[in-house]
Amino acid sequence: MKEHLLIRNLLPFSCLFALVVVLLLASSTSVQATHIRAGDITAKRDTTPNPNPRRFFFTMVIYRDTGGVQMENPVTINNGNLGDISVNVAQVIPIGNQTEKHIFRWQYTYPADGTYTVSWKGVNRNPNIQNLQAPSDQHSFHIETTININSLRGFNSTPVLTVDPVDIALVGRKWVHNPGAFDADGDSLAFKFVVPRRRDANENVINVPGFVMPNTRFNCASPTNPSTFTLDPETGQLEWDQPCIRGEYNIAFVVEEWRVSPGGGAVKLGE
Repeated sequence: MKEHLLIRNLLPFSCLFALVVVLLLASSTSVQATHIRAGDITAKRDTTPNPNPRRFFFTMVIYRDTGGVQMENPVTINNGNLGDISVNVAQVIPIGNQTEKHIFRWQYTYPADGTYTVSWKGVNRNPNIQNLQAPSDQHSFHIETTININSLRGFNSTPVLTVDPVDIALVGRKWVHNPGAFDADGDSLAFKFVVPRRRDANENVINVPGFVMPNTRFNCASPTNPSTFTLDPETGQLEWDQPCIRGEYNIAFVVEEWRVSPGGGAVKLGE
C-alpha cells in the first residue's frame, strides 16, 4: 500500500506481485501520529553468477511519520505460508515533510515452484485519517507482494515504483501523481484500485472498515460537476481534480504484472 500527499489550502489561511500502494493526504499542521504513512514490497530475481529461479532478493520500504512513535526494528516478514523471518533495517533516509524512509532488505530461496504472497503488518496507521472508520490509528497497516514461480517460464522480478509516495496537494487545485512503475523484464503492467487492508485479531487479512474514496468523503465538487479521483489502468497515473478539505486520506492500488506466453495469450506473473 503506497502514497503520501501533503494538502495545503490556497484560501487565506486554510489546508498495498500485487503491490499495494497507500495514498495519504496530510495536513500541513503538526499532529501526533502513530507513525505509518505508506510502504511497498518488491522482489528482484537472482542475478548472481549461478542464478536460481527460486531465489529472490526482497526490498521493503516503509514511510514513517516522524511526529509519531519509532519504527519497529527488526520487523517480522511472512514469506508466504512458509513461516516468518526477522529483518533488520538497512537504511533510514529523511525525505522531508516530516517523513522518514525505512529500507529493509533480505533474500529467500523457495523450496518449490508455486505462488507465494510475502507480507508485513505494521502497527499502526496515523490517527484522524479522513476516509477510514475512526479511530484510524486502531487499524493495522498491511502490504504484500505476490510472486508466481515457474522454473520453465524463467526468471522474473516484480515491478518497482520509482517515485517516492510523498507529494504536496493544494485545496482547490488538481492533483496528479504518477508512481513511476518500472519492470526490468519488460512485462506489461496493469493498475487497479483496491480497498486498503489490515489484519484482524486472528491475523486474517481484511479490508479496512469504513473506507471511501477521498473525493466522496466530503462530496467535493467543481463549480459544475462532482469531484473525481481516478487511476489510469495502463500508466498508473492518479488524478484528483478537486481536493476540497485538508487532512489525511488513504487509498490503495495493486500493480499486476503480465507476460505474453510463447504460444500466445497473456500469463499473470504476480501482483
